Amino acid sequence: MSPHPPAARVRATRILAVLLCVWSVGCATQKRSVTAPPPPAQTIQPAGIQGARVAFAQGRYDEAYRGFERVLEQAPAGSLRTEALYHLAVIELIRDPKARNFSKARNRLGEVKVSSDYRRAEVEAILELLVTLEDTRASSRRQGETIRAQEEALEQKEEALRSVTETLIGGEP
Repeated sequence: MSPHPPAARVRATRILAVLLCVWSVGCATQKRSVTAPPPPAQTIQPAGIQGARVAFAQGRYDEAYRGFERVLEQAPAGSLRTEALYHLAVIELIRDPKARNFSKARNRLGEVKVSSDYRRAEVEAILELLVTLEDTRASSRRQGETIRAQEEALEQKEEALRSVTETLIGGEP
């Protein structure tokens, strides 16, 4: 027979259960000081690429750019590098106009196209648009040079007209 009456045993069991709950909650809320060792230098941290993706999706392009640059540094080859190259090229194209670098974007997209089928249709469409844009800019520059040359010729003719007019007006009595 048990040395304690049944009611006392039930009370002791309840107290023990409450103490275990309080103890486990206290342990769960304590901060742990155990840290995982850092990953090897060549391993890409999923949080790094994920953070860059999130920043890109939220329009925080400078932060995304830095994140994808870190991925390039850590990934000499592979799908993460290809994704990073693609996103870096897109960021180059949608940045503030003063910071855009079409040449860098074209080179990165060219590397994506050569290295994989990652978003092949998009990459080819963007590359085609970049070529069209470069052709249009070159044509605009040539037209600008032609216009400047025509303006200079007009200025010379205006000067000649002023000279002739002054001579005609000055030559009258």
